[in-house]
Amino acid sequence: METENSKWFHRMQELNDSDLGDMGIQRQMDELNGKSQYISRLVENDREDLTYEFSKSMNDLEDTRTQLQKERNDLPWV
Repeated sequence: METENSKWFHRMQELNDSDLGDMGIQRQMDELNGKSQYISRLVENDREDLTYEFSKSMNDLEDTRTQLQKERNDLPWV
């Protein structure tokens, strides 16, 4: 998605460098800008979701490790 967003951004720059007097080009730029912002928000939201899920998984693994360690320590050693 970041690659696609980068492509949109470069396309916007190309349009910006050309004659912007044409309303069609301005409309295209507005559309590309909106899509770029939308993709950026999607990527950021996905990044936040992944970070949250990773952190949650790490906490769950740590809780499991702690529980297993406690069970091991409670075993009678002969």
